Amino acid sequence: MTDAEKIAQTILARLGEQHAGKLPPDRQSMRLDELEPLARAVIATTAGETLSASGAVYVSHAAAVEYAREEDLGIEPARRELTELLLDARQVTGDPTQWRMRKRSTDLDLTARVARDGRLLVITSVHVRTRNSGGRRG
Repeated sequence: MTDAEKIAQTILARLGEQHAGKLPPDRQSMRLDELEPLARAVIATTAGETLSASGAVYVSHAAAVEYAREEDLGIEPARRELTELLLDARQVTGDPTQWRMRKRSTDLDLTARVARDGRLLVITSVHVRTRNSGGRRG
């Protein structure tokens, strides 16, 4: 996530707090509403960025095990395949920790939870949806 995206996400979070009455009284007078269009514009312009363009991708052991179990693969082949597939994933709108990749040619739909550690993007878990769930496609 870029600095601009972080700022935009913070603005939108504060807007939600302000509208829910969760901001302290001394901060209630903030004019965050004026910044909402800017925050949404920043998110919209950066939303098309792929996971690989956002940093170095690393698939955790836990995510590799989840994918291996779902696709009936060994752990290391699953880690390699999952890494390759998620390079083109795009960030899910409204949740900076989730990235999604859909591949119609194989009926594969992956949603990955990603934790950022500097430029390293760690895939901590993955949810796999396929028409042939529970085994290799083909």
